[in-house]
Amino acid sequence: NSEKYLLEKDQKKIAIGFYNDTYLFDQNACTAPHLVVWIGNKEQVAKAKIIFWNELHKIVIQKYGEVQPVIAVDKLTALYNQSVNCEGIRKVDTSDNLLWRIELKNLASNIDEFRCTSGYFSEYHAKSLSELSSIINRKYQTIAYTGFSERELNQFVLNSKLSGIDRIVPIGRTTEFSLNWDGFDLIRTLSRCCDIL
Repeated sequence: NSEKYLLEKDQKKIAIGFYNDTYLFDQNACTAPHLVVWIGNKEQVAKAKIIFWNELHKIVIQKYGEVQPVIAVDKLTALYNQSVNCEGIRKVDTSDNLLWRIELKNLASNIDEFRCTSGYFSEYHAKSLSELSSIINRKYQTIAYTGFSERELNQFVLNSKLSGIDRIVPIGRTTEFSLNWDGFDLIRTLSRCCDIL
């Protein structure tokens, strides 16, 4: 939620959380964000993007280190593949290979097929959360968010009748493990019960 993000007192904290969700495992974790969806008016989204990505880039420079040449080639290959298969995408110019942003004109139903690692993000400006319902399928496990209330997220889930999504967590908490995972209660799933009547 770009409007709430702009009012956030500690914007760096959100960028640190996002770094932990993505770069610590090179976006290889099953919960790692690959698609960033911005909601708000055009001006709010433009301002929020500048602040967020600049904060994240500073953290990545400080903590991540250099991108290996093979990763840079993987990112270029992923961009070419996405360019051929998605209409109207644009790579945002950056000063290095640490952070690649691919702006989407449309939210294609197969966007989950165009992922890469080590700081490769597709981003989309949506009018509302409901736009996500058209792309979410069983492959989607986790949504990380900032600036939405529990009520708003509940309404989104109830109204959208999602076929996927097992967890909705604040940015920075996607890798936190719990006893409910991938929609399963692990204790009940992995426990043997002996009935005595």
